[in-house]
Amino acid sequence: MKEKTFITVLTSESYFEGVLALNESLKRVKAKYPLTVLINNNISKETENKLIEREMKIIRKENIKLDSNITKKNDVKNTSYWNNTFDKLLIFELTEFEKLVYLDSDMYIRNNIDNLFEKDDMSAVIDKRYNPLILESWKKLNSGLMVIKPKENILEGLMEALRTVESKRETFGDQDVLQEYYNNWDNKSELHLQDTYNVFFPYLDYHTHIQNMKLEDISVVHFVFADKPWYIKGEKRVEKYLERVNNHLKEMGEREKDPIVKDCIIVGNRDRTAILEEYFEILDSANNL
Repeated sequence: MKEKTFITVLTSESYFEGVLALNESLKRVKAKYPLTVLINNNISKETENKLIEREMKIIRKENIKLDSNITKKNDVKNTSYWNNTFDKLLIFELTEFEKLVYLDSDMYIRNNIDNLFEKDDMSAVIDKRYNPLILESWKKLNSGLMVIKPKENILEGLMEALRTVESKRETFGDQDVLQEYYNNWDNKSELHLQDTYNVFFPYLDYHTHIQNMKLEDISVVHFVFADKPWYIKGEKRVEKYLERVNNHLKEMGEREKDPIVKDCIIVGNRDRTAILEEYFEILDSANNL
């Protein structure tokens, strides 16, 4: 019988600590299934061995070959981090597994989510990249957490979708490709998971204070901004990271003229502080193994 596994993708050494924390958080909630890590040629053998030491299964794949125009445009628009996300598409052909629950490596698992393996193929949370509220006109999938039933030869269709997106957009990442490929996902409400499976950290207090989401019900917290918690070293890590997040929110609010984004700052940092304290403890524990 084929196995089921949680899976993440590591394409940059700078996300290594995020993978360690993700694995540790899954262990703490007593996940039934292991974490598999897909890596590419950017990842050293030394790093691979460190992951294996922590009982993670490793799959090494060749990088997806991108047109240089894609990477150059993302570099110019300060979205170069998207260039490392396209290898996520490789997991869709891992047919040695019965089912995958994909998790971005900048996620923190707070509650057991084994039940996701019972969900339908391509179940995911609606994207809230620029706004914590769901607008009726916008119900695209977020690719940070996905339930996937791998299929043979699907990568060819995904690469065709990539070329279509390239013709439409100046900058883009894997999520844009998946939204193009699964372009009818918006209308399949049975695939739309509860928000608690992918709560964006910058909007967390907005959800708990204004939308009445309970902190204990949040299963997955997603550190979506380019700055990651593990980049902060030394003392007062919680305060320093919150300052970076709130400065970025302020810039977003001014740029997008969006009062809701500004509200994410006004509601305060109570629950974000609590989450960061938990996460930094997990980071420290994972690094000290």
